[in-house]
Amino acid sequence: MSVSVSSLMPADLTQWGKKEGGSVKSWKKRFFVLKNKNLWYFESETSSSEVGKIELTAESQVLDKSSGQKFMLGILAKDKNNKDRLFLIEVETIDILSDFLSKVGKTISSFSVAKQATNEANSSPKAVPKSLQPVVTFDEPTESHVPKTKKIPIGANPLQAALAAEAMKKQSQQKSSEHAQVTRSEQVLDNSNKQSQLSEQSLTENTESEQPSPLKRKERVVKKNKEDSDFSYPYQRALLRYDGKTNVGYIRDIFKSTLNGNKLDAFNLWLCSIPLAVNLVDEETLSYKLRTSTDLQHICVHAFGPQEVMSQGTSDFFKSVVCSEKETERMTKYGNMIMPLNSGSYLEVTQEPNAIEAGYSFCGDILLEEALGFIEEGKMKEVFTACEKEFSTLKFSTLIEKDMSATEPTFTKFWFDIFGKNTSGRTDLVKSILTKLELPYDTFDSESSAFSFFKQVFETQSESTVSMAFVFTDTEIAQVSLIINNPTPTQLSQCCRIKDSNSNSEVLQQLIEYYGAPTSLDFTYINDKYKMGIFNNVSPINVSFDIGFDKLN
Repeated sequence: MSVSVSSLMPADLTQWGKKEGGSVKSWKKRFFVLKNKNLWYFESETSSSEVGKIELTAESQVLDKSSGQKFMLGILAKDKNNKDRLFLIEVETIDILSDFLSKVGKTISSFSVAKQATNEANSSPKAVPKSLQPVVTFDEPTESHVPKTKKIPIGANPLQAALAAEAMKKQSQQKSSEHAQVTRSEQVLDNSNKQSQLSEQSLTENTESEQPSPLKRKERVVKKNKEDSDFSYPYQRALLRYDGKTNVGYIRDIFKSTLNGNKLDAFNLWLCSIPLAVNLVDEETLSYKLRTSTDLQHICVHAFGPQEVMSQGTSDFFKSVVCSEKETERMTKYGNMIMPLNSGSYLEVTQEPNAIEAGYSFCGDILLEEALGFIEEGKMKEVFTACEKEFSTLKFSTLIEKDMSATEPTFTKFWFDIFGKNTSGRTDLVKSILTKLELPYDTFDSESSAFSFFKQVFETQSESTVSMAFVFTDTEIAQVSLIINNPTPTQLSQCCRIKDSNSNSEVLQQLIEYYGAPTSLDFTYINDKYKMGIFNNVSPINVSFDIGFDKLN
């Protein structure tokens, strides 16, 4: 008996996709309809009879089979001959892929729950069903995800890339006779890279379908409020906060000039490593955050969730990039011990060639003695231990990042809040910490007018809540950040004017309308040793956003 599309309405899922054939491995466009336990597929949205169906059971699995810029899922189920088969479906966007994985995974999960509950009820009348294994699985990335020629740079910290470049520069200066030739070669290579990036970007723009803007308008006008700010915070953000992973996908469209080549490969691998909401239970959540510089050349994305749900995908992601396996194992165990509900990963990229960093991140209230476990033995561990008095009134309450790069040196970042509105008290606290770190607070004035602005907020604006952050190796401080939490439109505008980033105001306003008001604004002071590469004489100002979250219901 034939089944029509209309007879299945309302359905759990309706989407277009390309399905791989069985005996003949060709790809044909099909209209998929998920209803109860079957994923039906038709030739069109108005078909009166089906082409076929995929029957879902408690033993079925749905897999993310994406590779590079191809979004694909696989469904492991029985074929019409009752043999195991992997049904492959290619879709156009990450949003459609997420919809498929979520809805199909939820259907399989419901069968698993019913089956396990029945089995346990039969074996023990008082038995309570145990937690189920996730039915949505993140496949361990293969070499096809990131070609061998591109795998080496992935996982290289932007600061590491800068150090390597500086070392090469010093070597070339020792051979003055070869210096001109090296300079010419670098210039040719740089021009070649730029042409390659432009060509790749043009190809991407012409071949990939654009995601529709959630703002639903062709032109965006940057509004000025009564305080003469270049930015306006919307009453309600355009993207739904509870649709977190889908919201992350828009970052690709906004930062096309940065996310290309191996950086785009790394971004796609990172995004695929994050589990679906179907794997969560009760009140568990997956949360996502974005940090970008006002010049838009620096992007960092975070994902947090329960350690038992996040760990497998995170571990697989680190296996697919150049990371320290020993340190990855140590951080997995340590994170599970102190932060089991808010562990995750981050990916950081810049516009510099091969400037990519990946690592663990932990979000929540972490005491100093626990945070010190993230630091290798060395001078910085001794210095932070000496700051115990200053830190006794603080909690590492926002973020810890642990660089997993295989290349030395590796970096750790502590980001913590300074509580209270007593401006003189918090200023004295900052001075005391920086003095012990051998970075006197008063000498920062000569750094830039941007630092003076942040310093003024710390010292005079009691209504602004503030934080600090440190990036360091095991021997020295690399960066120090002063942070304004929940900045006003005027504060954001002033910083952009100081950094001459007004040309990017439309893109920043787009981010604001997508994700809502920024959660923080930070100025980063860079140690002289690390002022090279993308950070050469540049002290970036970064803006952070809450992308959203995912829950089971």
